[in-house]
Amino acid sequence: MAPHHALSRQLVHDLLDMLSPDEVVAVGLVMNELIAAKRAYPEWPTDLVYGAAVVAEEAGELVQATLNAHYKGTRRDLAKKEAEQTAVTAIRFIANFPVDLPL
Repeated sequence: MAPHHALSRQLVHDLLDMLSPDEVVAVGLVMNELIAAKRAYPEWPTDLVYGAAVVAEEAGELVQATLNAHYKGTRRDLAKKEAEQTAVTAIRFIANFPVDLPL
């Protein structure tokens, strides 16, 4: 196992110790959504602006679902699902962010 993977495992363990039960569930929901998103859309845009637009689109859908739930009485769980999708796109944006490595 690569050293950074061992460090990542420790960080995840430490993080889980710090989270509330509701936060652990939220992280699990986001991870499940991440798996589904990667299966449905395995490629992520290489263009930073396009990637950011994907995140912004999901955030806009979250706002719309929240407004609909609040003012029109639509199902609140739709806003939660949009929040999961927004988190996933933000994670994918960060994970695919180009890193300039020193020569």
